[in-house]
Amino acid sequence: MKDSEAPPVDNAIVTLLRLQLVSAETIAKDRLHQMQAMEEEIHNLKQVRIHDAEELERQVGQLENELRGSLEIRDRAEEDRTAHIASLEDQLRHAEAFHEQAIGDVVARTRESAQEEADAALRLQSAKTSALWCARVVGTQWAFVRDFAESELDTIRGDREVLAALLADLDEMQRRMLCSCS
Repeated sequence: MKDSEAPPVDNAIVTLLRLQLVSAETIAKDRLHQMQAMEEEIHNLKQVRIHDAEELERQVGQLENELRGSLEIRDRAEEDRTAHIASLEDQLRHAEAFHEQAIGDVVARTRESAQEEADAALRLQSAKTSALWCARVVGTQWAFVRDFAESELDTIRGDREVLAALLADLDEMQRRMLCSCS
């Protein structure tokens, strides 16, 4: 056998490992795409949060102006002013609740994504370990078959030598018999 030629079992192992490498690369690309999508989503959520903060700041500024106007106009009745302030506080509570909900949603999605990524990494490591053990088992079995074949080859060589010696003795006996008959 030439050094450049690999036994069929080694080619099978190489093919299996190449397929597993391609699979691992595909999984890594998928994870990269998922991470990019998550980064884009986080960026979008940050933009929404910035927009909400600006809107809230605008609303707060507007509220401040309205409160100043309310203080300047002292002739309004106390009931109207109390109702207006209560309405503004309600808007502020809703804005804060929405903001807290948005942050909670981002945290939950981030945790879920991290868990999925950890699970995928664990599955990939498990597949690598399994492939490694399969390769070791195949290597061990191949070594056993090779040792067995070498042992059988040695036995056959020994049997050939015995047969060659017996044939030589037989030829000698036949020659002697022919010589004694003539």
